Amino acid sequence: MIAAIGSATNVLMAITQALSSDCVASAMCKAWMGAVLSAAVRKTPLQYGEPGPGNEGQLNMTYVLYGHRRSGSLAVEMALAEIGADYEVRDVDLETEAQRNEAYASVNPQRKVPALVTPSGETLTESVAILLTLEDRHPEAELLPRDATERAQALRWLLFVATEIYPLVEINDYPERFSPTEEVAAGLRDVARSIWRRRWLLVESEIAGSPYILRSGFCLTDLYIAVVSRWAQQDAWRPENLPRVERLTAAVAERPVTAPVWSRHRPETTPNRFG
Repeated sequence: MIAAIGSATNVLMAITQALSSDCVASAMCKAWMGAVLSAAVRKTPLQYGEPGPGNEGQLNMTYVLYGHRRSGSLAVEMALAEIGADYEVRDVDLETEAQRNEAYASVNPQRKVPALVTPSGETLTESVAILLTLEDRHPEAELLPRDATERAQALRWLLFVATEIYPLVEINDYPERFSPTEEVAAGLRDVARSIWRRRWLLVESEIAGSPYILRSGFCLTDLYIAVVSRWAQQDAWRPENLPRVERLTAAVAERPVTAPVWSRHRPETTPNRFG
């Protein structure tokens, strides 16, 4: 599209118009979902599944989660906690761009977090693909409801946040990646934040439970909503405009098994600070 437009002015007008009609976000969502639906699974080097010292002939039964505090790995770590699985966290410091080094590229060639190495030695990427895989492999944890109607709604809103909201984070945080000039970048961020707010208001209106997204109670969609809703520098706007989302997030933050995980990632929003 940009190659066909002659000037920076035209670029700004075209991109702003596209964003206003949600075209850019939708294109990003389709590309992102392609990654999710392709399962985002590959075998890792044997070292991740090799027997540990003194355990010859046995596979390491621990999940290995690559992530960083306040990132998308929080949702995965909370899911592992809900399951009761043994897991190890390996920090990938996003502040020093450790995800871009060659060592981490051997884990995830896309150089993003989270990535999860399973006990069998396969690597999963894309947070929703990881969450759905964990739910499938640990049905006893009941991360999704068994009732078909409730399950469908849980998946509906999980994928809505993943495809219609999450992609806006990159535009908000790094608008220069989508624009030829700083002037265009500033406009892109403003439009992305406007779309972000509009879509979160839709989620807010559809929360059916109290406090969770479903009437039937907690599910993994709540974990994802709690994590993603903290992004895009909307701390001042959110409490007044998304009270249900705030109550849902507070409930997730104080669940017995997830509270310690949440407090490590986001000590500034522990339950007594949601107001």
